[in-house]
Amino acid sequence: MHRTVMDDDPEFETIPESREKVNNLFTLYSMSGDLDDFNSLIDYEYHTGLVTALMGQITTTMIVEFVRDTEEMIQSVAGNDIKTTITGILVIMRELVYLIIRSAFTSIVVSILMIFLISWIFFKKGLWALLSIMPLVSAVILNFGMMGLFGVDLSHITAILSAIIIGVGVDFPLHYIAQYRNISKSGIPSDSLTREVVEDVGYPIILDAVSNMGFGALLFSVFVPIQYIGGLLIFAMVSTSVGTLTTLAVIAELMKKKLTAN
Repeated sequence: MHRTVMDDDPEFETIPESREKVNNLFTLYSMSGDLDDFNSLIDYEYHTGLVTALMGQITTTMIVEFVRDTEEMIQSVAGNDIKTTITGILVIMRELVYLIIRSAFTSIVVSILMIFLISWIFFKKGLWALLSIMPLVSAVILNFGMMGLFGVDLSHITAILSAIIIGVGVDFPLHYIAQYRNISKSGIPSDSLTREVVEDVGYPIILDAVSNMGFGALLFSVFVPIQYIGGLLIFAMVSTSVGTLTTLAVIAELMKKKLTAN
């Protein structure tokens, strides 16, 4: 309407700067046009209005930033005098992303606690249970650290994939601990206990990790989330297997008197 009134000048294809000019435009339109044209945009008393915008392509990361910037812009312009509500598919997607991320972190914590409890029941010692989750906790921390180092955003995709580390790496420390307990009961000298365990379970653990690295083929996918799956699964295999054969082995060696005591 503004452009039409101003002799179809493209420079006036904007919202007038003052409220009085806006009122004048609506007054002119009410005298010559059909007021029903505004039924989907504003109520009859002109108290409530609807502003719509269409977007082409946008990523989930940009959705969060876009909605936040929109809310800040509206707050700076409208202040507290005008009550505004933002809705639409972008807002729904933002809340969905937040929900998935929170759920993924909850799943990680609950999974680690469940592994701790099951290991405690199975191995009948809290210290073994604590050692069984140590490589997993280290792998999760390293995973988020590597994501930050390489600039991988924390999104619903990467949060879900981070929870996969628990599933793919839980068997490595359990195999090591089970074999450690069996060999320690065989009467082997304590000085060679750790070396014997590593020689016995090291090859199967490395073989298992390397075979699962076949998921690395996903790195060549044109779909970025699939690339993340391949990269994170490779990292999960390396971090959990190496963590088991180094960190867990060293701690078990330092604490072997407590671990082998009846």
